[in-house]
Amino acid sequence: MTFARLSAVYGLSFADISAMPMAAIREYLDCIPAIQAEQRLIVGDGASLPHLKDPDKVLRAWQKAAYEDQSPIVASPAVLKLYGIGVEYAS
Repeated sequence: MTFARLSAVYGLSFADISAMPMAAIREYLDCIPAIQAEQRLIVGDGASLPHLKDPDKVLRAWQKAAYEDQSPIVASPAVLKLYGIGVEYAS
């Protein structure tokens, strides 16, 4: 099921998935519900929403599912140093 789901959503081959670390596979799988919610927003916006009883409620639910975990990732000075980015502090 995992390989089929990753292939369907991300277009990855069996070889691509097999070469991935398990942590990456879990992260990809965790993102699938948000990707599917975004796809529902794209398709549902023009097709089904005008015909629903309470389209605003459905749209808000889809938006929450698609965008609720969009907080920025803050890199620590140690992580930046790993990428060769120097951090200087003003004194």
